[in-house]
Amino acid sequence: MKEQDDAPRVSILVPVYGVEKYIEECAVSLMEQTYPHIEYYFCNDCTPDRSIHLLRHVVERYPNRAPHVHIIENEHNLGLGGARARLAQEVATPLFMHADSDDSLPLHAVEALVRRQLQTGADVVEGAFVEQRHGTFSNPIYPSHDGDRRYRRKRAVGNLLLHHVWGNIYRREVLQRIPNLSVQGIDLAEDYCFTTRLLLSATRAYTDEVVYNYRIENQSFFPKKLSERNIQSIINAYKTVWGYKEKTGRITLCDEIGHLHLFRLAHTEPLLTMQRVEESIPYTPHHPLAKLLNAIFHSHLPYKLKDFTYRLIRFIAVYL
Repeated sequence: MKEQDDAPRVSILVPVYGVEKYIEECAVSLMEQTYPHIEYYFCNDCTPDRSIHLLRHVVERYPNRAPHVHIIENEHNLGLGGARARLAQEVATPLFMHADSDDSLPLHAVEALVRRQLQTGADVVEGAFVEQRHGTFSNPIYPSHDGDRRYRRKRAVGNLLLHHVWGNIYRREVLQRIPNLSVQGIDLAEDYCFTTRLLLSATRAYTDEVVYNYRIENQSFFPKKLSERNIQSIINAYKTVWGYKEKTGRITLCDEIGHLHLFRLAHTEPLLTMQRVEESIPYTPHHPLAKLLNAIFHSHLPYKLKDFTYRLIRFIAVYL
């Protein structure tokens, strides 16, 4: 594939904020990809450190790649969702990918994903990934091998599959089909918001080749205690997903269970109350099992019983 001048060009989209410790490793892994036809878009989301300075030094070491590197400067910090949305506006290539600036890619990653996309013609190709902690890598974590029907059911319920925008390759057409896949103001749960809506109307394939190194030692973005801003971001994500599902008019039991998971969270997160959920996202259950689960969440039953009922109905919806 490396010698094929007619192979599709790929855009790699990378938001940059507070990653001076990791940006060099990330950038080097992108510059050294075996796939030759890449456009790189880095978004400086007003990073307060030397991340962009270090990035520019890396790019200087790769003169063949340098003409294809674009650094976008945000006037104000937009957050992860806003930075991804800004980057998506730049995509003019047939295919695109997301990468986080504290992670890295195996050198064959883009080539493997493009190869599989050309074989299948899928809108989305998911790849395997490994977790990286202080230079040690986990065993590969493979994408789901479920058939299309079960996969879509699992994706709809929202918490049986991992949500990540990285480690995949996408056809540019999905950006026109589903505008605002990334949304400013949705940072925590932005991957849930992105992937859940995408797979409602996109074809999918996968490869078991490892195409992404996910760094788990940098846990600063994942708070142990959710703040008011985190809670509002989660609400915005669920509101966006539910609004899209209502607009498409294809509400299934799995979709309703996906939404009712927010009620489940309201029993464990102090800042997220049932009343707040209901005021933020008007919802009337339709399926009999969804009506039952909604009533149970609103009851005074112990949480363990509510959670057991939720898991049981989720199993019925996905597997039966």
